[in-house]
Parts: sequence; structure tokens; C-alpha cells
Amino acid sequence: MNAFWSGQASDDRPNCIVQPTIREHVAAVVKILTHWQCQFSVKGGHTPSAGAASINNGVTIDLAKLNTISVDKNVGVAYIGAGLKWGAIYEYLESNGIMVSGGRASLVGIGGLVVGDVERDHEDDPKANFLQSWACQQMSGTQRILNVIDYVAPIEAPVIYSGALSIPDLVSNTMRITNFNSRNIFVTATFLSSAEMYETAVNISNKYMGPLRNITGLVWFLLFQPIPLIVSEHTVAAGGNIMGVDRNKANLTLFLINVTWLEASDDEKFTDAADAAIDEINAVAESLGVSNPFIYLNYAGQKQNPLAGYGEENLKKMRALSKRYDHQGVFQKLVKGGFKDPGMKYDMEE
Repeated sequence: MNAFWSGQASDDRPNCIVQPTIREHVAAVVKILTHWQCQFSVKGGHTPSAGAASINNGVTIDLAKLNTISVDKNVGVAYIGAGLKWGAIYEYLESNGIMVSGGRASLVGIGGLVVGDVERDHEDDPKANFLQSWACQQMSGTQRILNVIDYVAPIEAPVIYSGALSIPDLVSNTMRITNFNSRNIFVTATFLSSAEMYETAVNISNKYMGPLRNITGLVWFLLFQPIPLIVSEHTVAAGGNIMGVDRNKANLTLFLINVTWLEASDDEKFTDAADAAIDEINAVAESLGVSNPFIYLNYAGQKQNPLAGYGEENLKKMRALSKRYDHQGVFQKLVKGGFKDPGMKYDMEE
């Protein structure tokens, strides 16, 4: 049970864990569970809340052994098992001279991320990426601004990043430590890109983080990811997007608060603080006229409703697909974790 990414998921105790090795096994397991109306969860992403990838008194389907990967070089297509993690995927594909847009963290599972959404970004420079974040670490009592700069063309010290690369290093450390027992929470918001809103989000976050900063093991992390208008424009040209990204008419910022800590006794403190912070940030964005309804599902908190931001027309499409391929509502009723559309329940009961 300690193999879960989030400590909250490790708290759950299923009655049974099934590890299919081929897709036919998955189909057979779901068929059996449906027949007996047995509740189950699917382990394969990294949603932090309890119940998303775990379950008490039910069955957990662990996708870890669906780990095959192959490449058809004739057509440039990779066949990737749903249980693989992005680090292993990137390493294999790179050795075969191809690559895919995927997760930023190497230990994230492909299954959960893709279902929650991953899309190919249409940036001005497809080889470059810039990611900005703020973090407070209890161990040092300091706040840090982290700029992640990626450039995948095989050029050493590319000119585009000459300014950033000219800044002398104050700290150099190659050590990486991953603690699989940490507790985690995500909450997110989306707003129009503006310096004022960036500063506001940081200040509000600091207000709620401040009283908790001395709790052992705390890392309070803010992430700002751009959703440039060009992405929305290309999405429209490609036929739209089920998440409603094609409706955007301006440059947006996807904002994340990610909090990690060690003790279960602190769960309520950090969850309440993060929820309150994101609620206030959304309220200020609304008052400034820069709010956006999009809630990125992979970053959504347990109390948030990401599907509401997809738009009613897209929800109608999703309900129709669910009725077609899951007419019994198995993944609405038997899978308790994850985010549900309240309107879907009524459709399933017709």
C-alpha cells in the first residue's frame, strides 16, 4: 500500500487488489465487478485525495503491470501500456528517436494524466517551455522562486536562454529525494494572465500558509502555467476540445497550489487553508474581471467541480458517450472516486 504517490491513498484498505497484465484481464475484472455490483477503484494516476486511486472495503485495480511499450517505426506510432510512468516512457521513446507530449514529472502514471487531460501545446516555439513557481519549504524556512527552462533541440546553451543562463549560480545541488509517504493536496484556478493577478495569488496564498509554516515537513508550492491564446486558436482549428479550451479569447494562466506534509493529524489544517486560499483567489479574480471557469481536472481539489467548467454542450456530449459505452453507469456508481457530473446520474437512472 506504500506504493501510492499520496499518503492519503495509502490510508485506504481494499478487500482485494487485482493486477491485470493485459487489457483482456481488465475487461474481465470490470465485467465480474459489475455483475456483483462491487465497488472498485483504479490505481494509475496521481490524484492525491483518498478514494481517487484507492478504496476501503472494495477492490483496487492496479494498472502497474500493464507496462509494455513498443514502437512501430514504419508509421512512427508508440503503443504504451496504461500502467507505465512518464519517466520510463520518455527514456524508451528517446532511444527510438521519437517523443511525445506528456507529464512533467517522471513518476506520474500515463493513465491518470491522459484521462484527466494532456494535449499538445501549440507554442510559438515548440522546442521551448518556461514554467514559473514559488515554493516555501519548512526545512529551510525560505521562499524560493523556481524558473524551469526546457529546450529540447540538440543545441548547447541556446541563444534564446542566454540571459537566464548568464545569471551566476548561488546554489548547485543535483540530489533528488522523493518521499512516497507525504500527504498531498491540489487546488487550482484559472485566470487571465496579468502581473496584478500573479502578485495577488502569491499574497493570498502566503496569508493562509503563514500560520502553518513551522509545521514539520511542510512544502507549500505555487505553480503558474501559461495557456497562451494560440493554444485555443489551434484547438478551434483542430475541431474543438471537450474541456472547452477552444472558448478562450485571451492568454490565460493555470494556477496550482500543491501542499505536502507528513502527519495525518495535520490533514484538516492544510486542506482547509488551501481551499480557503483558492476560494479567495477566485473571488478576487472575479472582482477584477479576470476569472475563467476552466478548472484543470488533474489539479482540482476534492471540493472543486472541474466538469462544470467544460460547458453545458460538452457535458451533453460526455453524457451521450457514457450512455453509449457505459449504459449501466458502472463508472458513475461503482467507482466512487474521481469527479462526477451530477447530471449524469439522472441520465443513468432513465
